[in-house]
Amino acid sequence: MKPRLLVPLVGLVLAACGAQSAKTAADTSAPADTTANTATDGAALDAPLDSAADATSADTASAPGSACPKCPEGQKCRPDLAICVGAGIVACQPACPASLICRLQPPPACVQQSCALPSQFSADVLKLTSLSLDSDSAACKGATGNALAKLAAQVPLVQKLLNDAVASDQATVLLEPTGLTPQGGTGALRWLFGTRSFDNLKCNPASQQAYCSYTASPTCWDRTTTGNGACAAWMQLPVTWLPPLGTASLGALQSDAAPLPPGDLLQFAVPLANGAQVLLQLMQPRLQAQVQTAVQGEPAGPLGWRQITGSLCGVVPLADLDAALAGLPATTLENLGGLQAAQALRAKLVPGDVDLDGDGKADATTAAMSFTGTRAKLVGLTAPLP
Repeated sequence: MKPRLLVPLVGLVLAACGAQSAKTAADTSAPADTTANTATDGAALDAPLDSAADATSADTASAPGSACPKCPEGQKCRPDLAICVGAGIVACQPACPASLICRLQPPPACVQQSCALPSQFSADVLKLTSLSLDSDSAACKGATGNALAKLAAQVPLVQKLLNDAVASDQATVLLEPTGLTPQGGTGALRWLFGTRSFDNLKCNPASQQAYCSYTASPTCWDRTTTGNGACAAWMQLPVTWLPPLGTASLGALQSDAAPLPPGDLLQFAVPLANGAQVLLQLMQPRLQAQVQTAVQGEPAGPLGWRQITGSLCGVVPLADLDAALAGLPATTLENLGGLQAAQALRAKLVPGDVDLDGDGKADATTAAMSFTGTRAKLVGLTAPLP
């Protein structure tokens, strides 16, 4: 029974918007038509996302007076909008019709999308070609017990599942820079999920040499973002870009500098069946990476990014893991012996090693992930299933 639980546990750490409700069957998607949703925060495909307007767009700017409110029981604060949202499963009953979307702000309600999904993307997108739960606690600065990684070290199937997911285009992580310039500075990485574009299905997702085209899932953006501007990305990591010096070709990305909103908390939704969503959060995210830049006339975008090698660390609340287990399909829960059995097994395998609220009890688990990536082209949004 243990290996069956590993799939949701690994997926919860990595999935973010990557539950991939918009991912099409058999990977035969085409870019969605975004003509009606012209982006206000993107640059041309062959231009960098480094304008002043982009650096202060809806993706990085906090709402006026964005001090996080004290939320009632069963809710938690989303700091980039300074609102309380559901802490567990959020669902609209009945499920919203195709023309409406379910908002996360309680009470759940079907609303009309007003913000604009992007139609243009950075020319310096990187696609992760490998992911591993790193058993080395020193992989990221400040990493502690690293409970999920220790689980992976004890059960080799975890890493096999990750390898298979990357190679089969089921865990397709795209890093899109915003607010960064070739001269360096502070900006952000949108952590997007997607799939190979229809004309690139034979491109190898795990190759460090490939230059594949991808589409991103529309669920990676909060389509209930207030106003008619750009939809805010669900998962975004503030970073500092340190370009290579002189004739060197190795630069650095790190997230332990002064953070942009939403600061040290990333929140994102995992769509489930019947219109439900689980709101997960990655606390205290930290990224450290080295970026190989283009040399001797190699093709690259304005930032010159070619390949990346690095680590991502964070803390995942145990309550989020248990809430996500509760949202699994009934047949999956039956295979695990029911919800109580699944959550009891989670408690045994991943007991927690961080006290987030200061009450003396471990209520979250640490995780360190190592990754590699290579240059990719983001060409549009993945068309939803009919």
